[in-house]
Amino acid sequence: TEKSAQVLHKQQLWLDTVLPTASTTVTWDDGESGYAPVDYSGGSEFEFYFPLTVTDQPGPGSDYASLTNGVQGYFVWQDNTPGNTEAFPFEYYVTGSQEQPTGAYKVGRTGQKLGFEQLDTGNFLHIRLSPDVEYNIGSSALVFHPTDNAGNEGNVSFPLVYQMDRMGPRINRVSYLNSYAGVDQGQISTTICLEDFNPILSVEYQWTDVGADPIENGWAVDSGAAERCRLVTIVKGNLKSDENHSYLLHVRGTDSLGNVSTAAWQFDYNLQYPKYGVLYGTNPNDLLSEHSFKVFLPDRGIKVSDDGSYEYPAENVANSLLVLLKKPTKHPGVYDYWGFQGRYYKQDLSDGSYGLCGQDRALEVLLNPTVDLDRWFHACLADTEEGTRISSMTMNDADRAELRTSLANAYGPVEVTIFATPYGTRPYDIPVSVPHARDTYVFNFASTANACVVHGINIQPKTPVSYDPDYQAGEVLAELPTERQLPASLDGAVVTVSLSNLLAPVYGLADIDCTSADTYFSLLHTSEGGTSTECYRSSLIAKAEQDIAIPAGTTEAKGTYSILVQVKCKGSDHIDCFSYEDIMIDQRELDIYGVTEVRTRAEFVVESLVSTGEAVTQYPIAPGSRTTEVFVSAADGIEQTIGFSAQVPELTLGTATTYGTYIKVWNESTIDSVPLDQYRWVKLEGTRIYETVLLGADNSQLFARLGSPNAATAACLPLVTGLNEIRYQIATTSGRVTPIESVLVRAGSEQPVIRMKLFPDNTVLATSSDVIASIKTLESSLAAPETLQLGVSTAEGFSPDLS
Repeated sequence: TEKSAQVLHKQQLWLDTVLPTASTTVTWDDGESGYAPVDYSGGSEFEFYFPLTVTDQPGPGSDYASLTNGVQGYFVWQDNTPGNTEAFPFEYYVTGSQEQPTGAYKVGRTGQKLGFEQLDTGNFLHIRLSPDVEYNIGSSALVFHPTDNAGNEGNVSFPLVYQMDRMGPRINRVSYLNSYAGVDQGQISTTICLEDFNPILSVEYQWTDVGADPIENGWAVDSGAAERCRLVTIVKGNLKSDENHSYLLHVRGTDSLGNVSTAAWQFDYNLQYPKYGVLYGTNPNDLLSEHSFKVFLPDRGIKVSDDGSYEYPAENVANSLLVLLKKPTKHPGVYDYWGFQGRYYKQDLSDGSYGLCGQDRALEVLLNPTVDLDRWFHACLADTEEGTRISSMTMNDADRAELRTSLANAYGPVEVTIFATPYGTRPYDIPVSVPHARDTYVFNFASTANACVVHGINIQPKTPVSYDPDYQAGEVLAELPTERQLPASLDGAVVTVSLSNLLAPVYGLADIDCTSADTYFSLLHTSEGGTSTECYRSSLIAKAEQDIAIPAGTTEAKGTYSILVQVKCKGSDHIDCFSYEDIMIDQRELDIYGVTEVRTRAEFVVESLVSTGEAVTQYPIAPGSRTTEVFVSAADGIEQTIGFSAQVPELTLGTATTYGTYIKVWNESTIDSVPLDQYRWVKLEGTRIYETVLLGADNSQLFARLGSPNAATAACLPLVTGLNEIRYQIATTSGRVTPIESVLVRAGSEQPVIRMKLFPDNTVLATSSDVIASIKTLESSLAAPETLQLGVSTAEGFSPDLS
């Protein structure tokens, strides 16, 4: 970066690698560990501002800094509230004053990287929240990214002492347990966790039948103290034996601000069959890469006394259990499983029956890739008219490898079936006449060790932003194409992002970690040199479809753009990404165009010398400045042309394809004789020449030339003697269009005559240099030319030569 503050040798450069920084006049609050944003006097709770000063320091041993004034910096309102997955909308306005802005605020979301112009005099970030949004912002920070002229970007975080809690507590089920302690003593026990940034004043719960709503006077109240996190154990006891129990548990939490939230879960416990208990080490509904649970028998199961005698279990109490993990493949009529029994059965040698060893009353089942393979076997299950038959096979090396691979790559619901039989029945061949429990439990696995793609991502701009890199319009167009147009800017462009789960559609978006820095929407700019840089980033929310608007001031004039959407899985480090390529904008200005020359046959008179040749009148064009009147001849047989030019920068798309520039010129004064639809858009590369044709009685050849002009020759423009109002418009196939312009063409009935006088000596035959140096006046029926091209003197006299 050249140092502008000093006069340096033109080859002297300064290297600036020092990051700019930011500070605030708000005082740090030790008690709250943060900075309290400033409220407006008499303002609402939904509005505040935060003062900021951006500075850039010289590097070590130097007094040079590239400075930050006028440079675009960025900020992110980072929501650090535990458990939040949604990005909340808000409005912002950055000014140089602490006064509440009256202009139009911009829209952003928490987690988005938003730009603003840095001012040396200080910035004030004004933030306005919507009363219609249910915010749950408890812990947050304003993270500023000050940027200097050298491109260095700092990172300064200001934790905020600010809350906007308009949501009730988050309610989650931590664990639950089905247990059986004897006849009519079945029990469902669950632990519920409630969290809120403000203290939770009350926790209420109510059991109802499945499908029923809670009644207002049926709530039970937990007696725990008001805390930000409350663990509540809720029990449904005294469940009758020989019944299938299904209930809904409703939980209602209220925080200290009066915000209320509710949640409900269904619990099932079938006590019609041999009884056993399940204790979950993990919540089966959580998306995890591994799960665990325990199955156990009630205390009334068989026990081994010290003297070696047996105590037999009560009726309908399970005494043997078999756990089967369903494999991902199955065959018609036969279900393939991994069986888990371990040291679970002991044979009573006296009668040959099987019972449970006392020390193995509880069996822990670990479902993870490091499972103890010695405690598993390969099982096949088949249902016959006689009953259920389960055949077990020894695990070989291939079976062990398959089991571990299956658990390591399990993504989706995995079924676990538990068989429970009464004392004396071995759970392998179970006759129809023997009552037994056969319960299926579903655990949600989210292992992505081998997954190529988990989440489907679709990017669909609502605003046209794409182009066809192979598109080339013809030399002549009846109408301008509209399907190929490019936007002049991405400011305000709306992009729809659709998300889905391809591996396990039943999961929906539950496995997307929206709080991760690896889950985002990003707009990338690729310069003409091929370098890609991120110019905008936004967080994503867990919605199947969401619209993201590109803020103003994000895009540059040249280069291509692409969109990258990336999501990270909650249950693993797996990341899915999808890009939308070849976005192009066209910010070329069409403001230098117009009539640049008129060529006509003329009679040149220099003293007594007379010659006929071509006269050229040239007109300048500049932004907002173009000629409005020209003169030509309508004399029969006079060849003359009008040249239209436009200075349009080249727009390179992809490789070398360019979108063409076109011009349409018509005579409004003759529109009754030559309708507008007879004229065509003609490709304009530099200058397009139009040959004037006198409108006559037979215009068939004229119409033919207008309908299909030859790109290699001049286009055609009909005139009448006198005043002609010529209109023209210039456009590109990318969508840039000028206003309709007018130029008056006065067509005289005779050949123009140009008379010139030589000074000081008009008796000597002049050379071309003499003529140029000696012109005193110019009289012409043409307008006074900006450039006069003169010929050379010859032995025959003065001969114009305009080559």
